[in-house]
Amino acid sequence: MFEQVEDLGILYPSLFARYVQKDPEVLSCFAVPYQEMGVYRQLAARLAESPPWQLPKKLVAKQNEGILKNQSRLSRLLKKKILDENTLFVITGQQPGLLTGPVYGIYKAMTAVKLAARLEEQLQRPVQPLFWIAGEDHNVFDLVRLFLLDSQGKLARVRLNFPGFGPPVGEICLDQDDMLAVLKRLEELTPQSPYKNEVLQSLREITIHSSTMTDWFAGLMQLLFHQHKLALLDPLDLSKNGAYIPLLLKTVELGPQIHQCLDSAEKSLAQKGFSPQVDRTGQESFLMIVWEGRRYALYRDGDTFFTAKGELSLTRYELISMFQSEPWRFSPNVLLRPLFQDSLFPNLAYIPGPGELAYFTQLQEVYRLFGLEMPVLFPRLGVTLLEAWQKELQQKHGFSFADALTYASSACEDPAKKEGEPVEKEMIRHYVWPRCRPQERVFNLFPFLLRHGWPFWEDFSRNFPEQEGHYLYSLGSER
Repeated sequence: MFEQVEDLGILYPSLFARYVQKDPEVLSCFAVPYQEMGVYRQLAARLAESPPWQLPKKLVAKQNEGILKNQSRLSRLLKKKILDENTLFVITGQQPGLLTGPVYGIYKAMTAVKLAARLEEQLQRPVQPLFWIAGEDHNVFDLVRLFLLDSQGKLARVRLNFPGFGPPVGEICLDQDDMLAVLKRLEELTPQSPYKNEVLQSLREITIHSSTMTDWFAGLMQLLFHQHKLALLDPLDLSKNGAYIPLLLKTVELGPQIHQCLDSAEKSLAQKGFSPQVDRTGQESFLMIVWEGRRYALYRDGDTFFTAKGELSLTRYELISMFQSEPWRFSPNVLLRPLFQDSLFPNLAYIPGPGELAYFTQLQEVYRLFGLEMPVLFPRLGVTLLEAWQKELQQKHGFSFADALTYASSACEDPAKKEGEPVEKEMIRHYVWPRCRPQERVFNLFPFLLRHGWPFWEDFSRNFPEQEGHYLYSLGSER
């Protein structure tokens, strides 16, 4: 059962909370309002007039050919829909975290699934949800660990023995024994339940057929979302196949103008009392390069492109030559990634979390500079999962959910409040505000699945709300 939370102020940054609540001042920072169906109709019509999009759609179709085991009919339908020239997309994405990472990534995917289905019905044309697995990222420390409450109600960590940092995470091969050790540790930390062995067996089957974080993540997402026909994309294939080359060339050509657009957007934000999500030095090229096994940001001084610590320096001619001969080396930085997505797919809507939404406040003029349509930004839904025992503890101490959040966040701000804290209040705090963050940004989905099984997931995904906001979802009655 889902119950909507009214006050979003503690859970989210101000910009995101006010966006969800349709604050006119915040909505004015974006190209179009996300809540009006007419906006989607107008954008769909404009996207229909764009050039053919067949190269990336064929790559996505190929990547998703074999994902639905024992579901050949669903696989055929998914491929047909991806390749249909009338298909529009709802895109979201995340780095490939350990066992799918913090659960907000799952909420992003489910928001995309629900919005795509609603738009398909309203627009009477195919709309495909697509999850962009950001395996080109290299800053992966937080991706190789997960957190849960153990069987004693204590906050526990599970960590993958990761072989190295620096290259794109999707390129790093993992050791099977290390991957299986994660599942063993998860089994030790979670209580017994009627569903535990079945879910663990599914996890093992996917793990032994995976060799990278991207493989592992994709297999688990397929396990969760195959009935929802969510398409998955590994963008490393796009760079290897040269799909990025036109945008790479354009980024080099327009570099100084991109900075001018960002300057203008940031001044406008400052006048409204907001700070940009991404700070700049003014020398960013907005491109990343893989060089000698590591991924670096490229900076620019005129026609010279270089890394921050001097590992590499290229002339403009050398850089453009490498685009053609070694396209796999290059990818956009965090600011330009949305434009690369939207240059390759007819993207009707993007599902951002709080941080991503803030990026887009800087990008309206950049989209216009590139001649691209900015998608509608539909905010991802948030959920706090509430076990029956947790609800009992909150009621015992006279806490509403808002009270529990206020208590937990105040204890984070003033650690002295934890001195002499009763064990039960500590359990409340660790559950609703673990590691001084919202639950969805810390906890992983699979410990909940081990306890409550596939019936929980089927009910959760079937009844996942369509209206934006944050919700409480009540789990089973067993203590």
